[in-house]
Amino acid sequence: MDRCVRADAMMSSHILIVDDSVESVDLLKTILELSLDDVDIRTTLDGESALDILNTFRPDLILLDAVLPGISGFDVCKHLKSKRELAHIPVLMIFGILVEREHRITGFDEGADGYLCKPFERDELVAQVRTLLRMKQYQDTLLAHEVQLSSQLDEQT
Repeated sequence: MDRCVRADAMMSSHILIVDDSVESVDLLKTILELSLDDVDIRTTLDGESALDILNTFRPDLILLDAVLPGISGFDVCKHLKSKRELAHIPVLMIFGILVEREHRITGFDEGADGYLCKPFERDELVAQVRTLLRMKQYQDTLLAHEVQLSSQLDEQT
């Protein structure tokens, strides 16, 4: 295993769960807390609150229900991906009612990085979450190297 993966595995992961069902939020949170080491999970029940939370909390991953009161999960995802400072946060869309192919395609078109349909298998949820967190860690490492290289270049010129 390469050095970056081992170092990143020791870092805390920050996750935001957005779902209008308290039961779904509790289930998702419990599964992730039992399956992941050193995880900080925040939750909310609607899209508008999710956008408010993102003013002060930068998660490594967002689990986002497609159907929410007020602002839909699709619209939240579209908003996130349109903001430079938020666009790099992976979004795992969770579909309960809207499970048809066209809904999943809409989710991807709005910027989702993965999807899961309810009812889901625990192992599949955890696998997708781990994959998206790993991708985010690699991206963060690349961005840090880019900043470092840019700084070195500025010093040399």
